[in-house]
Formats: sequence, C-alpha cells, structure tokens
Amino acid sequence: MVKPVSQEATLIQLDRDILDWFKSKGKGYESLINSALCSYIEHNSSL
Repeated sequence: MVKPVSQEATLIQLDRDILDWFKSKGKGYESLINSALCSYIEHNSSL
C-alpha cells in the first residue's frame, strides 16, 4: 500500500451509492476511501 507523506483536506464529488457504501463501514470511512484510492493507484501505476 502507498503510504502518504502527508495528507491534505480536499473536496471531491462521489456518487451517492459509493459514499453510502463507505459510510456504512462506520467511523473512519474517509480513511477507507483514501486506502481504496491508494490501492487503485498501486495496482494501476503502469497506466
């Protein structure tokens, strides 16, 4: 997994069903979104 040097607050728009799914996982869903994005980048870095 990609480990960030630092994090920055930002605003992104997500489909409602995507956000609802992450929120259903409970507290810390923002970190889960970040982890999912890091994993995507790691597995698609050759694109």
